Amino acid sequence: MKYKLIASDLDGTLLNKQRSVSDKNISLIKGFIKSTNSQFCLVSGRPPYFIKDIADTINLGEKIRYLVGYNGAVVYDLIEDMPVFEEVFNSACAFKIIEYFIQKDVKIAIFAEDKVYVNLDFEGVERYYGDKVVKLDTDNFNPSRHKIYKMSAFGFNP
Repeated sequence: MKYKLIASDLDGTLLNKQRSVSDKNISLIKGFIKSTNSQFCLVSGRPPYFIKDIADTINLGEKIRYLVGYNGAVVYDLIEDMPVFEEVFNSACAFKIIEYFIQKDVKIAIFAEDKVYVNLDFEGVERYYGDKVVKLDTDNFNPSRHKIYKMSAFGFNP
């Protein structure tokens, strides 16, 4: 069977505990791609700008042309350096979701463009996304001014 594209998830699949791709996995990927002349695609719930760094580490050049980010909301072309597909939240729908979780005092992370907006102190998200994290101004945040690709809600009390 001829494979035209091989895709791999990142977290819990391709990445190790240090959140990097092992030399062994890089070698296996390169060997497989060379022997099959296939393309390789990285797929993740992460934003494309995080996935690009991992693609650079693997260093397959044009054999990694596309990335799928935000759980499928964005397909990004590395060669053209631009999205070829985007699916964002409708701003009215996003507003209702954000408002609901804020009223319930639930931690939310809103992934928009190159920022992650959080409504409450959120060590896990802050540690993971670093300087991309912005405190959400709940009184003035307007979803219609942003491309919102993904929202995550975290409730710890049943």
